[in-house]
Amino acid sequence: MIRQDTKEMIGQMIMIGFREAGLTATSPIIRSLKEFSLGGVILYNIRLKDYLEAKKKNPDLTREEAARLCPKNIISPDQLKRLTASL
Repeated sequence: MIRQDTKEMIGQMIMIGFREAGLTATSPIIRSLKEFSLGGVILYNIRLKDYLEAKKKNPDLTREEAARLCPKNIISPDQLKRLTASL
């Protein structure tokens, strides 16, 4: 069995991304942060797969326009503030 301090040291070396733009107490990322003492999270303002699909339909689509069409974690400054406070 892995000792708790070793588990925490390993967790501190890991950063992960997640899909939610809003969190609850039961969100998997919250559980992972608590259980594994993760070193951090990565936030994205766009889902790349959706962006590439939208870009095929509209080659002139800017990243800013695509971020509104295909959001991931970051939708607006206020939402981002709430999300990071939840984390």
